[in-house]
Amino acid sequence: MISLISPTYYWPNLICDISNYVKHCETCQKNKRFKERKFSTLGTLPPSSEPFDLISIDTVLGLGKYGSRKNLVHLVMDHCTRYAWVFPHTSTSMETYIEVVKQMLKVGPIKRILSDRAAAFLSKRYQKFLESNNIKRLLTSTQNPQCNGLNERTNQELMKRLRCKINDPDVKCRNWATLMEQVVHEYNNSPHEATGFSPAFLLYGILPYEQFKMDNQVTIEEAREIANQHSQKHHHKNEETYNRKFKRPQFQVNDDVLVEIAWHPNNGKLTPVMEGPYKILKIVSESNVEINRPNQPTKRETEIINVNKLRLYHHPGKFKIGAGRCHDISEGVVSENKKHNGFLSEDD
Repeated sequence: MISLISPTYYWPNLICDISNYVKHCETCQKNKRFKERKFSTLGTLPPSSEPFDLISIDTVLGLGKYGSRKNLVHLVMDHCTRYAWVFPHTSTSMETYIEVVKQMLKVGPIKRILSDRAAAFLSKRYQKFLESNNIKRLLTSTQNPQCNGLNERTNQELMKRLRCKINDPDVKCRNWATLMEQVVHEYNNSPHEATGFSPAFLLYGILPYEQFKMDNQVTIEEAREIANQHSQKHHHKNEETYNRKFKRPQFQVNDDVLVEIAWHPNNGKLTPVMEGPYKILKIVSESNVEINRPNQPTKRETEIINVNKLRLYHHPGKFKIGAGRCHDISEGVVSENKKHNGFLSEDD
């Protein structure tokens, strides 16, 4: 737009005016992908220093074509030890998740459980079941699997190993559910990159194999303490790397925002990028806010959204071109441009 206007027209702060005009265009805001850094910070879950203090649950779909009538697997992770349990299944109903938690209660006393905001996890019956077993429910923000990063990352690792096994010509078994048991056993008995110990050792004190000897043999309690320290260092390193790619959010209550539309296979090429505007009702944390967007599956009038899905909405009616300055009612006076295409502003 600037290259079309500048050869014929000029006024002080032309670039500033045009930039702000485009920024306040509603069609542009909803349909263009801007290259500026998104809002976000890498948060951390509450610390977990003992087994079953915090577990997370997630579901992996798309496994129905590989030698078993079961087409999905429920993955449960213990955040202290990184130990994994898998439950091949055909259902994602609330009753199924309750049964999974019942199976886990036979292994150890669960204090907190983290999951996404699927309808099954938000149901009253599921919540009452957790309360009856003194389990605190933790939920991720909407459409933000990074909140359950440990489970998601382990999911990728297990699927990678399972893919290698089921496509290995030397492996005779072609039932993914059977092979998954082998994959999880191998994972639980392999030293974890973040902790330095195998999940089986941190949970049960079992060494990967009898001949395996650590240079400095430690007790299971000492190993858990060392693993916790290693995990925190690993997180801080990832946090520094992650935060460099984003800018710190500065949203406030009553701000109008646009929400990124989640990708779906049925979305066409011309589907808008953002939707809204919605109003921020509450700042839940530095990374999450509550907005007034209805959630049809859960029949809730609000949603908790991660800030990396948001973009500040600039109302078209709040912009006007001033005499020599760019005036934005919502943001105040914008700084002036001194030069443009060899021209100097009147202030020079």
